[in-house]
Amino acid sequence: MKKLIFIINIVIVLGGIWPTLGQNVSIEKESSDYVQLLIKKAQTKIDTNWIGALEDYLKAEQIAIRHSQNGNLISIYRDLQNLHMEKTLNYGEGLHYTLEGLDISTKERDSLSIIYFNRRAGIIYDEIESHLEARKYYLAAKGVNDLYGDKQESIVIAMDLASSYYYEKQYKKQIETILDIIESLETSGKTDSLDSHDAILIINWINISFAYSMLDDYSRSEDYVYKALDKIERTGLDSYKLFAMSLLSQTYNRKKDWVNSVRFGDSALIYSKSNANLNILDGDFYFAFCESLSELGRKNEAISYMKSYSLKMDSLYNKNQKIKANNIEALNTIKKRLSKVEFERNTALLVTEKVKSRNLMVIILLCITVLGLLVFRYKFKKNKFAKELLEVKQKQSNKDLNQKNREITSKILQYTDSQTTLISISNEIRKIEETNFDDAPAKSTLRRLRLSIDHQSKNKSIWKELEKTFEDIHPIFYTKLNSIHPDLTRGERLLCAYLKINLNTKEIAKITGKTGKSVEVMRTRLRKKLGISNDSTINLYAYINNI
Repeated sequence: MKKLIFIINIVIVLGGIWPTLGQNVSIEKESSDYVQLLIKKAQTKIDTNWIGALEDYLKAEQIAIRHSQNGNLISIYRDLQNLHMEKTLNYGEGLHYTLEGLDISTKERDSLSIIYFNRRAGIIYDEIESHLEARKYYLAAKGVNDLYGDKQESIVIAMDLASSYYYEKQYKKQIETILDIIESLETSGKTDSLDSHDAILIINWINISFAYSMLDDYSRSEDYVYKALDKIERTGLDSYKLFAMSLLSQTYNRKKDWVNSVRFGDSALIYSKSNANLNILDGDFYFAFCESLSELGRKNEAISYMKSYSLKMDSLYNKNQKIKANNIEALNTIKKRLSKVEFERNTALLVTEKVKSRNLMVIILLCITVLGLLVFRYKFKKNKFAKELLEVKQKQSNKDLNQKNREITSKILQYTDSQTTLISISNEIRKIEETNFDDAPAKSTLRRLRLSIDHQSKNKSIWKELEKTFEDIHPIFYTKLNSIHPDLTRGERLLCAYLKINLNTKEIAKITGKTGKSVEVMRTRLRKKLGISNDSTINLYAYINNI
């Protein structure tokens, strides 16, 4: 009897110890300190080896998620969204990590991080031209900051809002916002370093000058830009001269003062060439400057500048496309490698479980009474583990599908933006062609350049590649859709595809070249064809996603 009790005690003790065997090996590499070490290691690699940094961040994320290390996750998501915005140029990934960081910061009630992630979300939405959504996040950041009381952060958020109004050409609202910023800066005095305070004033004077110029209020526009130039001269902040000279060239062009437009345009170009780090002269500047040159009879120079700018933009576009393609390939390689590591980790855990089961059987032979209890306990844990593993796989599958949808959405919007830019450049070249000048070789060069741009803008190969990518992600979507609704037109099937990847009305309108109202009409007709009545509670997005 005493021997039996001794054996039972051994089983109980081993039953308590064995679950920890196999975990001791990895406990050190699952700790918060180890995650922080991975973060620091990644931060040192960002500038020299961002792919290696990304791999370290993703490893750290996996561990931090497993152990609910929310403080570490906030740091990881801060760095990951910056890395994707600056290195991979992948706004979809950047937005994903920004929103993940915002969600965790909100749960942790981390005010500074909530402000930070709201601002970053707003900036990304402005970049992808979802300006209304951007302002929602800016205002959320402002609401939290008003409670926190950081005046300098309040000015930065207000500048973000003003920029959002500028992107949407709401110049009156932009002016109202900037006037509040200027008043705050002028009444509060220099609360920060001299350069920072004066630099913010200069930036806002230049921005409000541009807004007044766009509203044809040239008197106020000139007042503010010359005010900025005076401050630049007095403070030595020469890096802002290029902004002011570019703005003056465009303003005088709008006033049809060709001489002053060319004078400041020449100065801007000279300053830009002597300061290689200040390459901010955009298409608006070149179009205005070249028009002024043409009006003064310097048509050959105008053609040369336009051609140079077009070639530079084309080269930049090709370079960015190549970078993005390489980055996507690198990102996929890293994810596969991390999936393999995770698989090996799970396999090691399963092997440990098998070893434990085999050892248990030895003791079970010594104690039949304990056998039933141990078998029951083992099966219960095994079933629970299998169920949890299945749930994790399903969540990961859904996450991967959402990620792929975000990536193809980003590609479609980027392709639409590039097409719009090419058409705009072609139209501006056509305007120059239509001006009265007798230089036949120049006209011929312009025509060849325009035809080349037109050909590129009508190139459908990229669009076909995007359609193929959609079919790879959702291989049976069209088959199921056609079997359920065989009478849909090609346009209606395409609209279903846009809804499948969760594009909103504004994004669909942008891609198709239609108005938002037209897209709403298309959606109403599609509901009718799909047999969804207007008073039905069925959501169109949910219906399409279930196909």
